Amino acid sequence: MLLLEKYSGQFPTEEPPGLHQETRVCSLSSESAAKNPEPGMSSQFSQWADDVTFDLTRIYQRLVITAQNRKVMVSSYPSDYEPSPKRFCISQVMCSQGFSTGCHSWEVITKDSDGWAVGVAHEMIGERDKLGRSEHYWCVEWVGPKKQLSAWHRDRETLLNREKPLKAGVFLELQKKSMSFYSIRDKEMLLHTFEINTSNPLYPAFWLYSLDRNGSLTISHTNRR
Repeated sequence: MLLLEKYSGQFPTEEPPGLHQETRVCSLSSESAAKNPEPGMSSQFSQWADDVTFDLTRIYQRLVITAQNRKVMVSSYPSDYEPSPKRFCISQVMCSQGFSTGCHSWEVITKDSDGWAVGVAHEMIGERDKLGRSEHYWCVEWVGPKKQLSAWHRDRETLLNREKPLKAGVFLELQKKSMSFYSIRDKEMLLHTFEINTSNPLYPAFWLYSLDRNGSLTISHTNRR
């Protein structure tokens, strides 16, 4: 008690319940997440978790969607999708939900695919545009004979000295113009952060590397706290 009275001015005052929650905006930055990797993304980012689902109008015909539009798999035969001018001509798929403000996060189970990309794309991505190969597409991918992890943007590759993620997480801080990718195995690990400079809506986007194998990606369902 004597110490508290003597140094009372050095201790923060307690905020009224609920005030901090209403005024806080993106209080967890990618830098702080990297320094404090535990607990996992579901705990750190659950307050910004978004219920994202695959868009049936923006998917390649050799990919099939199941599990309430949360799982995408390679198919042996073309799917009977309705005609769409937005349909990809390569093995990619986007989500229906786009974001232009605020903070947003989602997780993708990647362990069931030998070659994939998890990324974010501008709404106007072309039907033949590959993730990470232009100014308006960003991704982390696991492909190639050496099975190495890379980050891609503007057709520039940044090699990441990391193991294959069992689950990949994405965290957008649009006010700070920041986009971060995480590997989630036993604990969360920051893979790469991009600076972004666009006011256009950004959409979760994915790429399955090989159509010869029955790989899949699954969007995790994370309850918002």
